Amino acid sequence: MNVTVTRETFAARRAKAQAIRQTLGRLTATVAVVLGVGQLGFIRLTQGRMVAEKVLPFEVALVTAYLVVVGFLVWRMDREVDKARPSCPSCTVVYRDAQADVVMATGACPACGARVID
Repeated sequence: MNVTVTRETFAARRAKAQAIRQTLGRLTATVAVVLGVGQLGFIRLTQGRMVAEKVLPFEVALVTAYLVVVGFLVWRMDREVDKARPSCPSCTVVYRDAQADVVMATGACPACGARVID
């Protein structure tokens, strides 16, 4: 099914995706910085109080947990932004920034050539 949208609707979806990216990007950056500084402070506090053989595994576990949390937040942000971005009604490709510019200029999908914008 090939349903076209107006230029204003297409631009509104792009703006919504940009707003989501900014909001979740700030959240991800804030959490990454706070957790990063927190883990460094925690490691510094425990350095003199732990048995030498347990320091490295402890630090590796903290860094791994940090990477998992930040990686999940980045993955979630990308997924939410992709859901908000405009896509082709014919081939369902999601338009990222450069592709969306092409669609705005030509009105056609760069992947399949279908008409997207009236």
